[in-house]
Amino acid sequence: MKAVLVLVGMVMGHWAWAQEMQTPFEQNGSNYSATYDEAIAFYTQLATESKMVELVEYENGTDVGRPLHLVVISGDGKTFNPVMTRRQDKRIVLINNGIHPGEPCGVDASMILARDLVNDKIYKPLLDHITVLIIPLYNVGGSLNRGPASRANQNGPENYGFRGNGRLLDLNRDFIKNDSRNAQTFLQIFSEWRPDLFVDTHTTNGADYPSFMTYIPTQKDKLHPELAGYMENYMNPGLVDAMSKANYDMCPYVNTMGWGTPPDSGLVGFLETPRYSTGLAALYNTIGYTTEAHMLKTFEDRVYGTYHFLLNLLILTNRDRTKIARLRAEAIKQVKAQEEFTLRWEVDMDAATDLDFMGYEATVGTSKITGKPRLSYDSGKPWRRTIPFYNTYRPVVTVKKPYAYIVPQSWRGVVKRLEWAGVKMQRLAEDTEVEAEMYFIDDFQAARAPYEGHWPISKVKVRKEMQTVTYRKGDYVVTCDQAVNRYIIETLEPEAHDSFFHWNFFDEILQRKEYFSLYVFEKTAQEMLAADPGLKQRFDEAVAADSTLQGNDWGQMDWLYRQSEHYEPTHLRYPVGRLLEKGRLPLMK
Repeated sequence: MKAVLVLVGMVMGHWAWAQEMQTPFEQNGSNYSATYDEAIAFYTQLATESKMVELVEYENGTDVGRPLHLVVISGDGKTFNPVMTRRQDKRIVLINNGIHPGEPCGVDASMILARDLVNDKIYKPLLDHITVLIIPLYNVGGSLNRGPASRANQNGPENYGFRGNGRLLDLNRDFIKNDSRNAQTFLQIFSEWRPDLFVDTHTTNGADYPSFMTYIPTQKDKLHPELAGYMENYMNPGLVDAMSKANYDMCPYVNTMGWGTPPDSGLVGFLETPRYSTGLAALYNTIGYTTEAHMLKTFEDRVYGTYHFLLNLLILTNRDRTKIARLRAEAIKQVKAQEEFTLRWEVDMDAATDLDFMGYEATVGTSKITGKPRLSYDSGKPWRRTIPFYNTYRPVVTVKKPYAYIVPQSWRGVVKRLEWAGVKMQRLAEDTEVEAEMYFIDDFQAARAPYEGHWPISKVKVRKEMQTVTYRKGDYVVTCDQAVNRYIIETLEPEAHDSFFHWNFFDEILQRKEYFSLYVFEKTAQEMLAADPGLKQRFDEAVAADSTLQGNDWGQMDWLYRQSEHYEPTHLRYPVGRLLEKGRLPLMK
């Protein structure tokens, strides 16, 4: 009888704990999403109640002065640091929520998931082989800016946060430029833990269709081929099948052929460059997923759809844990030795695959307000058919890696970002002349309007020139034999999609610092032309070929000035040098 009473007491205690640990979403109704304070309070209590949970606080880790939190869920209740976790050969899965706080389904789904992982005997065995990391609410500033109206095209919840953070940055454009404290803290977390898989939870914008969930996997052509093959042939189909069995049908992200174009004509795979979270993850050979719950489904369905995605990702990761570890190790080894890297991709419109897609009939009517054509969808007329899926990207700009880059210490913002990313660097012990391949910026296009705090540079054209360049004591040497080679190359090569040059970290080189007076330079120019007949010929040919120089007094004199010894050698010269071969450099110990 005593044993029965003990058992009943244990069951009742377990039930009471489970009831007490209900999430704010469960307590307040299916159209309610937790606030930042409620989410942190929930995880604080969960960490208090369960030895398997640790809540890590990164003080001043956001732009609004609030900490950024990381929930670490470890099955043994002892291992809560990345080094020991890797020694135990556990797979590491990182889940990021609330980057867009108006899309909070992952915030609430992850709270339910965390509780179930430590409380439900069915799921606890997953934690024998997986450590789960959860960022409860990444965009803290945006989550505090709470209201019911900023997401005009979304079905609930009743209140939610705002897309911009405390500085009004869209944090899902900040993962490579790291303007926000949030992104700086995230990069610290990511480079320390080096997760095997990464998920960023969102809600869609755009077309209407029956599926509850869509997903964006890491663009396959940006991963190591074998790792991409595993993702494409095992993980992705496994997730789609599991979601169907859970009655939350899922399809690839509905990225149509053009703005306002229905899915009927096909979908285009999303190219997530490193400004995006999964694009950054790819630089570390991490398989990434962006979940996009359908904006027009109920908030309850979006929460549970996201929950089932996360849970099934853990189940599949546990199933394939050995294969994932082997493939990632091979990819990292290959990246260290790889000689050629892609800097820019473009979609291959000749390489479509068939996609079984469920949609709604699209109709085009007339707006009663503007009188213009208006696209809409008729949910009473569903269809299912095969449509083309353009998900192959081909390289359009590639580069051979150097032995090393030299980054002058003057560019402190660049050096800091390399440090946050876990890049290993050495420093010159003394001023040193080196033979380096230097880029000169021959052409570029600056943005016509600001974008996320910058005026990004595109259409960059460079030429290379071997030069003897003096670098200073304390300048940084970055060798290209590292696991993070892709991060190094895709940030330091100016032609890359999201290079530091693209994000204006080197704009100073685009402006000259010294000029000349026409009346003073006239005599020098005459002497130059008289002394060098070849220069005179090149000058005449340049004027004849360029209509902007013809009849242009300043332009012609400036052309000659640029050929003189007075023209500054650093104008348009990219300051990061490429050392093509290993040489003896005096390095600090």
